[in-house]
Amino acid sequence: MLMIIIINLAILGFDVLYDSQTMRKFITNVAPNFSVHYGKEIHPDILRIDLIFIGIYITELLIRWGIAIFRKTYHRWFFYPFVHWYDTLGCIPIAGFHGLRLLRVFVILKRLHRMGWLNWNQNFIYLTIKKYSAILTEEVSDRVVCHILNNMQHELRQGTPIFNTIIKEAIAPQTDVLSIWIVNRLRDWATHSFDPRKDKVREQIRNYVQEAILRNVELQRMTKTPGVGHWAREKLEVVVADMVFDVGEQMMNFFRSEHSPEAIREIQHVVIQSLSNHTELNSVIEDILYSSLEIIKQQVRIQQWKLAEQGERQSYDQSFSEIRMTSASLD
Repeated sequence: MLMIIIINLAILGFDVLYDSQTMRKFITNVAPNFSVHYGKEIHPDILRIDLIFIGIYITELLIRWGIAIFRKTYHRWFFYPFVHWYDTLGCIPIAGFHGLRLLRVFVILKRLHRMGWLNWNQNFIYLTIKKYSAILTEEVSDRVVCHILNNMQHELRQGTPIFNTIIKEAIAPQTDVLSIWIVNRLRDWATHSFDPRKDKVREQIRNYVQEAILRNVELQRMTKTPGVGHWAREKLEVVVADMVFDVGEQMMNFFRSEHSPEAIREIQHVVIQSLSNHTELNSVIEDILYSSLEIIKQQVRIQQWKLAEQGERQSYDQSFSEIRMTSASLD
């Protein structure tokens, strides 16, 4: 069926070209006998010739329709001609519907490819079209992206309060979610990291307190007091270390309590307010965003298709060199 459609389209296409005066003169100059025979015998009967092909199409359509009814392919028996509308309309002997026969050729080729009888993925024409369409898509998309990034950089340089906008529209509405997330992380840390290491934490705090006391001049003078100096220093170390550890433990217990989300939320509110009013930080964020956009633009300007062609060329040159070396060794 595929060859029949191709032959039919070739005949119709040639007849359309023959209708033009330029093509008819060219055919007459190249093959005058054929031109006279075609003009008298074939061209006037082109519709009858097309009707022969249409009869084949209708017969094939009715056979496939009957098979679909027998197999109950569709929910209703009359669905087939509507689903395969291009086959149905392609049977109409009007020039405007001849293009649907070409559509049917592509449908048949796609079906053969799906069945594994044809592999268009490795076809030269398919690979060429795919390659240059990818190049065209990359060039157009890169220019669009660069234009958008240029506009964003221009807005940043115009003094757009982008950082304030991020804080007010992106961060501020999520404060409740962020506070709960922070509290859960602190609770996990207190449970899995602080509780199993309480003794080590207490000992580390005591070492820090001891180092601080040794660096303090007034406390060093107190330790030189006869009789009670060293005892007072040791007691002070223990008391201060226990107080610091108890404060830390109470903070861990506070994070486990039900009041911690509200406290974290208040801290976040204060931080967000201070950040939104921080002019220097806003300027720094804008510079960071501007530099980031510039880096993205430089990456987008890299033509990936040229890199791919260079890689293919290097691979080809390497293979060709190996072949030459092999042939030289055989000689």
